[in-house]
Amino acid sequence: MTTWGLWLGFAAMMLTALGLGPLRALLQRCSVIDMPNWRRSHRHPTPRGGGWVMVPVALVGFAVAQMAGGESISWPLIIGAVGLMVVSGIDDVRSLSPWPRLVCQAMAVFLVLALLPADQRLFSGIPIEIERLVIGLAWLWYVNLFNFMDGLDGLSAVEILSVGAGVAVIAAVSGGVAAPYMAGSMVDSGLVLVGIACGFMIWNWHPARLFMGDVGSIPFGFLLGWILLSLAYDGQWVEAVLLSLFHLTDASTTLASRLMRGERVWQAHCQHAYQQPVRAGWTHDRVVGIVAAVKSALVALAIAVAAGVASPLPTLGIAILMVVGVILGFHRTSLPYDGELQGRRALSDLSDGSR
Repeated sequence: MTTWGLWLGFAAMMLTALGLGPLRALLQRCSVIDMPNWRRSHRHPTPRGGGWVMVPVALVGFAVAQMAGGESISWPLIIGAVGLMVVSGIDDVRSLSPWPRLVCQAMAVFLVLALLPADQRLFSGIPIEIERLVIGLAWLWYVNLFNFMDGLDGLSAVEILSVGAGVAVIAAVSGGVAAPYMAGSMVDSGLVLVGIACGFMIWNWHPARLFMGDVGSIPFGFLLGWILLSLAYDGQWVEAVLLSLFHLTDASTTLASRLMRGERVWQAHCQHAYQQPVRAGWTHDRVVGIVAAVKSALVALAIAVAAGVASPLPTLGIAILMVVGVILGFHRTSLPYDGELQGRRALSDLSDGSR
């Protein structure tokens, strides 16, 4: 950890915290408001669009970290993130069809992967075209699952904070990350994410006064996905999985269960594990506090693996048992799900302190 990186993280926090205030006022004047409905967990109309500040702060922070480390700016990553920010910002206002959004996400992922060096490999035993296809699909899934998991006050801020802190410490203890676009700047870039998460949490902690919107969740899913992929390219794939294991497990098991029931998985719903306690009457900060505790444990395990203190596979097994236990516990609080009607009843039963 460098003093320069700490200052960069502090600057990201201040720019985010101070920039979101005027942005919130502008979003209110422009009526960019997230209205409560049967599938959402908040009760009061809340401005959405914090990503218009958060994403540029992240991209500038990454670029400054790379230049300070003597590296080239990651233009493919920046172009992809900016494109997703624009398309997702339009979607926040006009509600685009899922398919154009998915195509734009795939194009952003393809742009980055297509420009990777040919010797940048994860699976040396298969053709590079198949490897890049598998990686691209996994990255595309992470972009969307991060968006799906952006449903409680403070939850996405906790994910950004834990991933940022985790990669910063892991890169520091392991002597850097040998992956394109981030590489030696990984420590400082992680601190930038920590700063942004702290600045956003001032506005997004329960009860939230501002949501990041798709303009924030889609680009941040894209950026965090690449950072986790960079760890995997560096041979630290267990650490990458650990850092986002809760989000990966909740979103993936929910998708699998909906597929098995024959539901239209592209349609909005309220069946994620993290949503069940809130539907049953828990407050957002109580649920997110539990998730934050789990995330802290996962970060500690990932750092232990990176430092050589813990064995990778047994540690991953322990982490999976912990996460699955929490997710099953959340589901045990759930109300019977009966589509929109049940969702409306659950919403009406929430306490006044809920989002």
